[in-house]
Amino acid sequence: MERKISLDKGVSKTRNHKLLMYLIFIFFAIFLIYPLISVLKMAFVVDGVLSVENFKVIFSSSDVLKAFTNSFSISLFSSVLTTIAALIIAIGINFTNINKKFKKFMEISLMVPMFLPTITYGFAIMHSFGKQGYITGLFNRPLIDIYGVGGLILGYFIYTVPVSFILLNNGMKYIDKRYGLVSTLLYDGGFKNFMISIIKPIRFTIIISIIQCFFLSFTDFGIPASLGGTTPLIAKSLYEQMMGSIPDFNKGAIIALIMMIPSILSIVVISIFKEKRSSENISKNIYVRKNNARDIFIIIFSVFVVLVILSVLISVVIIPFFEDYPYNLNFSLVNIKNTLNDNELLGAYKNSIVVALFASIIGTIISYIAALFTTRKKNINKLSGVLNITPSIINTVPGMVLGIAYLLAFSSTPIHNTLFIIIVCDVVHYFATPYLMFSDSLGKLNQNWETTSSLLGDSWFRYVKKILIPNSYKTIVEVFTYYFINNMVTVSAVIFIAGARTMVITTKIKELQYFIRFDDIFVISTMILVTNIIVKIISNKLTKRGLKNEI
Repeated sequence: MERKISLDKGVSKTRNHKLLMYLIFIFFAIFLIYPLISVLKMAFVVDGVLSVENFKVIFSSSDVLKAFTNSFSISLFSSVLTTIAALIIAIGINFTNINKKFKKFMEISLMVPMFLPTITYGFAIMHSFGKQGYITGLFNRPLIDIYGVGGLILGYFIYTVPVSFILLNNGMKYIDKRYGLVSTLLYDGGFKNFMISIIKPIRFTIIISIIQCFFLSFTDFGIPASLGGTTPLIAKSLYEQMMGSIPDFNKGAIIALIMMIPSILSIVVISIFKEKRSSENISKNIYVRKNNARDIFIIIFSVFVVLVILSVLISVVIIPFFEDYPYNLNFSLVNIKNTLNDNELLGAYKNSIVVALFASIIGTIISYIAALFTTRKKNINKLSGVLNITPSIINTVPGMVLGIAYLLAFSSTPIHNTLFIIIVCDVVHYFATPYLMFSDSLGKLNQNWETTSSLLGDSWFRYVKKILIPNSYKTIVEVFTYYFINNMVTVSAVIFIAGARTMVITTKIKELQYFIRFDDIFVISTMILVTNIIVKIISNKLTKRGLKNEI
């Protein structure tokens, strides 16, 4: 009789597990698969009939093809430039005798752009390198043409250099530094030694960096929106088709599918090189030979890169304190007071906080549960295999495409023009990285803990609460922070679904652009920056405190 009760409990637990799995599956079926089907339907169905007529019209348009070509070439050039710069700085962090405090300063400085929306970069570049910019004033002439290729490359560089640096810096921590020692003992020349000891071990990471930076640049909307000028770009074309004076949803859906082509190729290539990268060795810290010329060069180069980034972004913080930049440079708090007294701007900021908090909480829970089933309960249901490919699907969908998919799928539903749809969109858009972070974290925990907990009579949910959550606490905090910061700065994913009542701060910036209210743009951008820095500081403190609870 006792055994029968035990079996019944086991069946009940399995049913509860399956129920959670089904709920997550339904969530992604409704908020990922269904919207993407809506885009395909809009692209391929004409007057109720399956047709490729819209594709013929689009591909016969020289404007769209030119926009695609421009976006592709500019993004590719920018990604190569960014990766080279990040590579040099990462070498300075890992393979030189440069002062440790300077290295730490470099790492922190390169992370600053991640705390601001990309659309702000454009306006900051305008006020730095534009005709009335303060950097232009220092040199008494414009250094670059900011409205077009030059401005776009600089904007993409600032946007992607943190991502490239993180990839390369982490990759270098897994290089076996004995390669360099052996190469030196064999009297290899400086260049050959460099190629053998550094470039060859992380060649796949370098390729991944180029592809990742390309993907981010190609699919970004914020920088083209502020610096694109008259240059045709795919992101601008997509926005104009969907939100122009005469919207054409059919053509917009096709352009969205065109935008996904490089995304799909990027993810496929990245996955291939990630598998090859897994063979890299664990770093062995040995003596780095003294080379003053090398160290001085990297210091000068690193300082130059950081100065370019910070000199652009610093304008966001200081310009609001001038009465009427660049015409009246008297110190004043009027601009800040006006912004803080604007109920619409404060409302958009509050909406952003609400969206970021709820999206972070919901996203963290969903990604944790999904990873829990695919890493700790692999045999519970075949749906776990479906969850495993969900991140790959999401990674191939740019933010703008997902936003369009939501616009087409939910425009006539009760959730249209609500904060709920923005929250859900952000949860789905940023799901892939948190899921992979949790999968990696939970997969490394002892697989025997569950058996031990079961023998002690603990339920599976109690085991998760008492054992798994405390031991994955650090990752939980990191995922929450990742969701929050990205929600505060995203514009591509929400530009199509934010309405007048549900305007978030980044979409409000786009609106302010039309009214040339740059002081307001910089004040609210500073609010975003300060908010994200505070969240990051709190996150770091919670992480350090939580590590004490791990087994």
